Amino acid sequence: NWDRVCAYFWNDSGEYKVWPGDDMEYRNGGAWRIAIPDGMTHVIFNCGSNADQTTDLDIPGPGKIYNNGSWSNYGGTDYTTPTDVTYPDNPDTYTIYFTNNAGWSGTIYCSYWGGSSGNGFPGTAMTLVSGVTYKFNVPKDATYMLFNANGSSASQTANVPVEGNASYQTNGQQGNGWYNVQKIG
Repeated sequence: NWDRVCAYFWNDSGEYKVWPGDDMEYRNGGAWRIAIPDGMTHVIFNCGSNADQTTDLDIPGPGKIYNNGSWSNYGGTDYTTPTDVTYPDNPDTYTIYFTNNAGWSGTIYCSYWGGSSGNGFPGTAMTLVSGVTYKFNVPKDATYMLFNANGSSASQTANVPVEGNASYQTNGQQGNGWYNVQKIG
């Protein structure tokens, strides 16, 4: 049992992620979860260092779980697509959802900038929709946004381009400690 699990991905064309890979998301029941990056065909699960890791594993496809040395179909409940997601047709704003799967504590904020307006850092508090999913309306002319907890740079994402109504969640950390973001749903 590891306190942290990372997934190091690569493919036969020589493309790879930086060691030890991306942090996986802890799920109820002791499972860990991560989206497989496009084009990646192999993985090593590790504890965030060389101290403990699996052998080189071939990825059999999405929707699988690796347990005690073998892959099987995963039948767990998934919250990748937040519930209660609606995208109203608003001429001035995009509706943005953010799932706090990194477990940040405190108030979740969205900061946006570019275009004719911005709301500064840490931004504006997002509205809790359900569980760990939050919602915020971003002006359509904003070009970038980021998510954070209580204005902490230790709990913030990298810059995210504003590309319309969308749902996001964290997906591992960068070397500077900021969290990567992936579009979901």
